[in-house]
Amino acid sequence: MLLIWVQVLWVGLTSKEARQWQNWAKDTARWDSILREWGYWGAHPLSGVLGPKYRLHALRWEGDTAQVLPHRLSRQWEGKPLTPSLLREIPLGIQRRFLDAGYLFCSVAWKDLTCDEEGRCMGRLRIIPGERVRLDTVLLRGKWLAPRSAFYQITGLRPGHPLRLMQLENLPRRIRSSPYATVVDTPRLWLFPGLAWIEVDLKPKTGNRIDGALSLLPATSTSRAQVIGHLELALLSPLRLGEKIEVRFAQLPASSQRLYLLFTFPYLVRGYVEVEGGFSLWRQDTSFLTRETHAEMRYRLTPTLRIVGGLQTTTSRLINTQPFKDRVWPPPPVLDFQRRGIRLGWQYEQVDIRLAPRRGWVVSLMGTQGRRGYLRNPGLPKLAYERLPAVGTFQELSGTVQRYIPLGNVLSLRTGAMGYRYLSQGVFENELPRAGGAHSLRAFPENTFPTSGYIHGLGELRLSIEEDGYIGAFAEMTQIDLYGRGQTLLQAFGVILQTRLAAGLLQTTFAVGRQLGMPWDLRRALVRLEWLSEF
Repeated sequence: MLLIWVQVLWVGLTSKEARQWQNWAKDTARWDSILREWGYWGAHPLSGVLGPKYRLHALRWEGDTAQVLPHRLSRQWEGKPLTPSLLREIPLGIQRRFLDAGYLFCSVAWKDLTCDEEGRCMGRLRIIPGERVRLDTVLLRGKWLAPRSAFYQITGLRPGHPLRLMQLENLPRRIRSSPYATVVDTPRLWLFPGLAWIEVDLKPKTGNRIDGALSLLPATSTSRAQVIGHLELALLSPLRLGEKIEVRFAQLPASSQRLYLLFTFPYLVRGYVEVEGGFSLWRQDTSFLTRETHAEMRYRLTPTLRIVGGLQTTTSRLINTQPFKDRVWPPPPVLDFQRRGIRLGWQYEQVDIRLAPRRGWVVSLMGTQGRRGYLRNPGLPKLAYERLPAVGTFQELSGTVQRYIPLGNVLSLRTGAMGYRYLSQGVFENELPRAGGAHSLRAFPENTFPTSGYIHGLGELRLSIEEDGYIGAFAEMTQIDLYGRGQTLLQAFGVILQTRLAAGLLQTTFAVGRQLGMPWDLRRALVRLEWLSEF
C-alpha cells in the first residue's frame, strides 16, 4: 500500500494529480477508476504496482471517410493519456463531424486497441456512415421581409449543399435573432433519398425603430444650462428588399446641429455583400458647415467577420467670414477645404444579446488614405492662399476592441479600448472630428473635443435584471490630443440603468468627468436619457 502511494506521488503524476491522489488515497473503492482516469490501466493498488502510463500513440479508422475526416484530424487526440473519457470522446467527436457534414446517421465503434509494454497504444475505429443528404428546397410559410439570400445568409442554409445537423439545431434561434421575422412553430424536415426539404412557418417582425435621447448640460461660468439630444428614425425593408433607411438629427452643444441620412442593403449577391451609402451635414455654430458623403461595401467572409472597402468625400465651408475679411496672415482657425479618400478595414462582431451583450467580442480596424486641398472663399479676398500647404495627402486610422465576459449567472464585465489618429500637414480645426458622446466619452457631450488623436479605455461591471436590462457602473480614461491645447488626460466614472418598459427600452446614464489635476465636481455631472421603441 505504501509502495503504490509513493509511486503515485513521485513517479508518474503531475503536481495537480498528486494533490488529488492525497485527497482520495483513503477511499480504496475509488482507486481503480481514478488511476485509469489518469491513464494507469495496469495499476494494482493492493499489490503496490503502478505500471506505465498509457497514451494514445496512433489512431486509425476504417471506412469511406476521405471526404469528411482528414488524416491530420487524429493529431488532436494522439499523444494524450488513454483514459475512459478519451475513449468516449473520440467516437462522439467523429460522429459529430459526420453529422455536420450532411450525414443523418453514422456508426462509430472501436475495432481494436493494442498497447506495448511502454504504454504506447494504437487504436482502430470502424466507421459506417449513412446516406449523405443534400438540401433541395426551403419552404417559407408567412412573410419574410427581405430577399431569400438574406434568409440563407442568416440561417446558414444553402440549397444544393449538404444539410448539417448544427444548421437544423440553430435554425429557430438564428431566425429569431434576425430583424425580419420570428418562428411560429418548430421547422419541419422532409426527407427523400439523398434530398431534404425544410418547411418554416414565419411571423414578420416590426423592425422599424424610433430612437431619441436627451442630455442636460450643467451651467458653467460662461454658459447657461443646455438641453441637447438626438432623434433617429429607422425604417426596415419598406421596399421588401431587406433595406434599412435611417434619418438622424442631433442638437449639439453651442447651437450646433448634425443631420444624417443612411441607406443600407445588407444582403446582396446571395447574402455575402452589404452596401451602404450615407450623407451628413454638420453645422458648427456660426463657424462652418461640413458636408460628407460616403459609400461602403462589406463582404462577409463568415457570419461574424467582414472586410470593408469604401469611398468618402468631405467639403467644409466657412459660414461667417466677417471677422476675417481683412486678414492676410495668419489664416483663421477654420478654413474651406475638400478631401477625398479610400477606406479599407475589417470588422468582427460576435455577441449573444444584441441590446445588452453578456458574452462576446466586437473588434474593428479601419484606415483611410486620400488627398486634401484648401478652397478659396470669396469672403476672404486678402488671405494669402499661396502660403498655405499645397494639395497633399491625409491618413486616418481608427480601431476598437470590446470584450464581454460573463461572471456567473447575473454579472458580466465589459472591457474595451478605442483609438483614433488623423495625420496631415497643416491641420485646421474644422478638418478634425470631435470626440464625446455615448459611444466614446460618456461623461462629456457629443461634439465636445476637436482632436487629432486619442486612446480611450473603459471598464464596466453589469448586473443583469432582465434579458435586455441591466444596472452598471463604469470608469473611463482617455489620453486625448486637443486641437490647439496639446495632450491631456480625461477621467470619468458613472452609473447606467437600462430596462424594458411597455413603451420601449429606456436607458439612463449619470456620468462625471474631469481633466487630470482638476477636482471632481458632481454638480457638473452629465445626465442622459435614451429611449428606443420598435414598431
